[in-house]
Amino acid sequence: MAKSSRIYAPRRVSRVATRPHGIILSVIVAVVLIVVSVVASTSVYARTLISNVNERTQTIDSGIDTTRPVMDDGELNLLLLGSDQRPEDKEAGEDGARTDTIMFVHIPEGHEEVYVISIMRDLWVEIPGYGMGKINGAYEEGGFPLVVDTVEGLVGSDIDHIAIIDFEGFRDVTEALGGVEVDNEQAFSSGIRNPSFFPEGKIKVSGTDALRFVRERHAFNDGDYQRVKNQQLFLEGLVDQLLARDVLTNPGTLSDVITTLSPYLSVDDGLDAETMLNYGLSMSNIRSSDIKMFTIPNAGADITSGGAAIVRQDEAATERMREALRSGTMDEFLEEYDAEQNPDGSNQPESTSPANPPEPSAVESGVQG
Repeated sequence: MAKSSRIYAPRRVSRVATRPHGIILSVIVAVVLIVVSVVASTSVYARTLISNVNERTQTIDSGIDTTRPVMDDGELNLLLLGSDQRPEDKEAGEDGARTDTIMFVHIPEGHEEVYVISIMRDLWVEIPGYGMGKINGAYEEGGFPLVVDTVEGLVGSDIDHIAIIDFEGFRDVTEALGGVEVDNEQAFSSGIRNPSFFPEGKIKVSGTDALRFVRERHAFNDGDYQRVKNQQLFLEGLVDQLLARDVLTNPGTLSDVITTLSPYLSVDDGLDAETMLNYGLSMSNIRSSDIKMFTIPNAGADITSGGAAIVRQDEAATERMREALRSGTMDEFLEEYDAEQNPDGSNQPESTSPANPPEPSAVESGVQG
């Protein structure tokens, strides 16, 4: 029997619904690599697609230690970022870029499971060399190398590869797919000029509407909490859409997706076409029930001494998560943590805000963003 789809509020475990297809690199190196990797285990056509990705994507200076060996079936950690500015703009000194979406993906040795950890953009963390600050401020201060260092310090694990998607490409790929169906939990509007309205229930979003759906936070009382959850809901719908038979068996649609998104995708120089293919093949037996998504533990909203809204870490739970990543006991950690956050066994709380967030307190000045 297929498992039911379950998306939990931030700080809770979520699982993507089981499907008969092998979800190989879903949510790992962005939409392009989802498609390429799914096809990689079944078709020579994947090699052509991967070559196209390699030719059209950019490589970035990530600061990742490329001399550290990474086996095709060994433990693998990836950092996924959604940005509103291309890497060459940052290199040219243009300001204002933000890493609005941050995900750490952990694949244990053997490549039989995938853990996707969403990191809230306002999480208050130690930014190496800059003190405490919002995690999405690391990019503005030191580019991708500082983002990598900051996330590695947060999760307590080395990052092997990084992939960045510009939001313009994210918008365009939904149009290439003909839209993505999402089970929207609450009605809201987004946009100042010609706003988009998203009714509660099953909806199909595409283009600018899709971009607004995953980026909106001001429409919600709990801001980024619901936004992170909406991103997870959208990701579930996107995976289902990409794995639909009429997409997987349609070279034209696959080619459109690759052609559309590739120019907006940037990866580290170690994530070349052959590496992508090898990772995909090593994960050909993974099913969607093997993919667990959750938001990094946090202790709720707070205010800095400078008046910036932040999200506090749940230090104790985060340390337990780090140990679980190191010891290969993530399933046990998630089961225990989910039970703590949902003592009544419910996976659909009335509010997506953390229970009993701390009162605002003075915070040492740092990179506040």
